[in-house]
Amino acid sequence: MSRDGAIIAESGSWSFGSPGVRPARAARALFVYSLLASAAIHLWVVPEHLREWPVAGGFFAILAAGQAVLALSVSRSRAELWYVAALLASCGAICLWAVSRTVGLPIGPGAGMPEPVGILDVASAICEAITIVVAVALLRGRIARGGRR
Repeated sequence: MSRDGAIIAESGSWSFGSPGVRPARAARALFVYSLLASAAIHLWVVPEHLREWPVAGGFFAILAAGQAVLALSVSRSRAELWYVAALLASCGAICLWAVSRTVGLPIGPGAGMPEPVGILDVASAICEAITIVVAVALLRGRIARGGRR
């Protein structure tokens, strides 16, 4: 670990972007930014969903807030708990999105009717997939090294 608290990869000689950027630090930044992007997209669609069904609007507001809190937590702490929580939240969001676009949600005004796929929801799903992949990579690296360092 460096003096400023950043995670440093203990093996590997490749760099991520500019010289001096460590792979784990870059992966952590990608993780945080992908969570923030998902949160921003979910926050953007809150008003639309509130008009359609207040429960859905509330869900998107809570999801956006949760993703933003997780991004902030990961940027300030290296605890595995935050990575696992973001991983689970992202998996849940992608699964819920996939169900809503294929067979439709079982509750709400459009119960059982699939929703159309849009650019924002695909972008959010991509950001959540990035969050999942990076979380797994960071967690596997930590487990292989024997936990926190």
